[in-house]
Amino acid sequence: MKKTLIEIGKGFIVGMGMIAPGLSGGVFAVSLGIYPRIMEGISHILKKPLQVIKDLFWIGVGGLIGFAFTFILLLQLIAIVPLPFSLFFIGFIVGAIPGIAAKIKNDLSKLKIGLIIIIAFTLIVMMPLLPEVETDITQLSLVSTIILFIVGFILAGTLIIPGISGSLVLMALGFYTFLITSARDFIDVVFAFQIEAIITQAIPLVIVGAGFLIGLVIFAKSITYLLQRHQSILYASVTGLLLASPISILWESIDAYENFLDGLVWNIPLGIVFLVGGFWLAKTMAKLEDH
Repeated sequence: MKKTLIEIGKGFIVGMGMIAPGLSGGVFAVSLGIYPRIMEGISHILKKPLQVIKDLFWIGVGGLIGFAFTFILLLQLIAIVPLPFSLFFIGFIVGAIPGIAAKIKNDLSKLKIGLIIIIAFTLIVMMPLLPEVETDITQLSLVSTIILFIVGFILAGTLIIPGISGSLVLMALGFYTFLITSARDFIDVVFAFQIEAIITQAIPLVIVGAGFLIGLVIFAKSITYLLQRHQSILYASVTGLLLASPISILWESIDAYENFLDGLVWNIPLGIVFLVGGFWLAKTMAKLEDH
């Protein structure tokens, strides 16, 4: 029972990170030590579906609960006091960094490890500076179908690679508004039970979904290969991504919430409490895993 609850709790945090602005489900999966399991599971889902489902079932349950909780309630709470919640997530990530860095072996020189960390760090720091473009696909054609498939493929990469924000990448590609609007319109016609409109609205989402699923397997297989053959390179990269994540979280949160810097007199003390709480939670979950 204890193990099951821990698995659900970890999945909950990963699910939460998949939707909250500035966060990354991959970052939390790495922080919680379940990233290799998830990558291996996704890469073997077609060969050993029952075994994968059995291994990741409770993490998946927690992920769905965390996703729903964040979508229904947590996003509203974050919107009210974004600074403390951002610091909570930062505290959680910072608390996990030493454990991740410890996985880097001595098979790489300190110079190479440092360069890898700097490159990964720079990648995340520079991402918010990508220019946002607008894309309007009014009619499906062979070209637009291929583009939507590639967008889904890239979106899978943002989910798999820790620290990379899917929303930022979609904005840079010019598809963020399109996908959000398409998903919202699809939900509306489903509830209105307009069959013809449901089919029309579903087509672009299905194409993106197909690219996403294929990308998910390919990226997961690539990560699994790195874990097996080049673990130090992978964890050095992840360490750099994690070190840059606080900057990414603050950047996106400031952009997403107009009230981010409001009420600093009480938000800063509350944020410090949340920061320490996130750090403590990361350390506590690491200890539970060890036992």
